[in-house]
Amino acid sequence: MKEKLNQIKSTVKRHRTIVANFGYLSALQAFTVLLPLLTIPFLMRVLGKETYGLVVYAQAIIQYFVIIVNFGFNITATRDVSIHRDDPVKLSEIVSSVLTVKVLLFMLSFLALTVAVFALPALRENYLLYFLTMSVCLSEVLFPVWFFQGIEKMRYITIINVVSRSIFAACIFIFIRRPEQFILVPVFNGTGALIGGMAALWIVFKTENVRFVFQKIKTLWYYTRESAPLFLTRASAQVYVRTNIVVVGSVLGMAEAGFYDLALKVVNVLSMPFQSIKTAIFPKVSKELNLNFVHKTIKVVLSLAVLGIIGVQFFGPFVMDLLVGEPTPEAGTVLRLLSLILAAIVMSGFFGEQLLIPFAYKRPYVRGMVSTALFYFTLLVALYLLNLLNLYSVVLMVVVTEYFLATFFYVASRKNKLI
Repeated sequence: MKEKLNQIKSTVKRHRTIVANFGYLSALQAFTVLLPLLTIPFLMRVLGKETYGLVVYAQAIIQYFVIIVNFGFNITATRDVSIHRDDPVKLSEIVSSVLTVKVLLFMLSFLALTVAVFALPALRENYLLYFLTMSVCLSEVLFPVWFFQGIEKMRYITIINVVSRSIFAACIFIFIRRPEQFILVPVFNGTGALIGGMAALWIVFKTENVRFVFQKIKTLWYYTRESAPLFLTRASAQVYVRTNIVVVGSVLGMAEAGFYDLALKVVNVLSMPFQSIKTAIFPKVSKELNLNFVHKTIKVVLSLAVLGIIGVQFFGPFVMDLLVGEPTPEAGTVLRLLSLILAAIVMSGFFGEQLLIPFAYKRPYVRGMVSTALFYFTLLVALYLLNLLNLYSVVLMVVVTEYFLATFFYVASRKNKLI
């Protein structure tokens, strides 16, 4: 028994950076996903289900632009920073290039939003809501999560996010009292995110020996080109997730969009430990290329995911009734169905981002993500043409799509002898 304890202590000591980063990431993930679960029931009661659904709908629209400004840098820039963390000149080049490209992409996105809002009557009616929600997109430009992940100092991200967003979440409870005040939701959320982003940049340039240097177009193009394949893959993954909320809100109603978004946030809570582990080990896997380490981690995390699915089948409806504030059977059913994606998220995340990408198999990774997006939209069109679109069919469509992606990455990993 003593020998076993010594082995555990030795393992923790060897991987203390990963353990520390996992702890910070877990705290951040917990805060990020649990905070909405505190504010959502309040907003549903104060704003009403339809108005809250409208806020969620606007957030889903803006997430398309978030995908654009991120442009795959959360993977490629993390990798580059991890590799060159001891080279201040190279780090400055990476940070300056990524920030510059992100700002340019944000400007293009804002222009696209402006055209869409004033061209589409459905968006024009609440144009201010969409423009204010765009502040979340700007915070994605400013907050260099990829940098802190690359240097494996996740405490900065955790502290900044917790402090800034807590203050402005508190403002939601204090100042929002009537449905007409729904416009304050993006104001408070966006302001907190922006302040957090600016604080993070201050740390990068003041304490981490990084300087902002204007880069040549050739250098900017190099980093853009490097991230382009992963942008396509990330876009393919995120577009169908966000499209569900847009489809539900547009076709079925804003209240249903709110139920779907709430169930998705509960699933995000359950997937939080898996995402934290995946993010924490990515720099180590990229540097050491240790297959055995990845295989052991996959087995543990997948077992936890299965336990999570079983737990939701028993307690999911009770959780949704508690959050909504009244018995809502359809919301409970949505959560039960949606929770089935937990195992698929683990498999696709590890087979794809911990095996295919670090071991330089980008092409099958890209093919998998693009194929999955095409598969999703094929299902969506089929359901629409067959007049089978409803809340449950949309959720099942997501479940089937996630397992399609997990299967694709598993087959690709086996084919390339990574499993």
